[in-house]
Amino acid sequence: MCVLRGPMLLRRWPVLTPLILSSALSARADAWTNLAGHVIQAALVGYENGQATLQLTNGTAMRIPLSALCEADQRRIRLRYNEPVAPDYALAAYRDASALLIRYGRLPPERKSPEEREKVVRQALAVFDQRIVSRGASRLDAAVRAEVDRLRDSLR
Repeated sequence: MCVLRGPMLLRRWPVLTPLILSSALSARADAWTNLAGHVIQAALVGYENGQATLQLTNGTAMRIPLSALCEADQRRIRLRYNEPVAPDYALAAYRDASALLIRYGRLPPERKSPEEREKVVRQALAVFDQRIVSRGASRLDAAVRAEVDRLRDSLR
């Protein structure tokens, strides 16, 4: 009995090649939803500069902006590529709160004290918390909440 594996199988039976490749791609395909609610079956094959490359089950590759996908799918791609998953408003709140600490860091040494630093940290945390709470951060899922908490903790 002859067992054919890998490339040898594809050379011997070229008629089966599209079927084999198609079934392999179908096995890796996930459901992706755009902002309009349309769902496609595709495999994520790349992500770069805010553009996701999805390969449809028919083998066609398509590049789409990450912002065209629903929030859950955007988060899934960001997590897979180790990018921040915190919402833009949380990143903006962090930048604004950090600006207070940066300003304090630029003060001359004679104007710095542990008490003054603590006061600035409390102000930065208040700015961050107010911006996050006003946007309904209590509804964030666990992964996003963890990143928002990490941002907040880094202000200390």
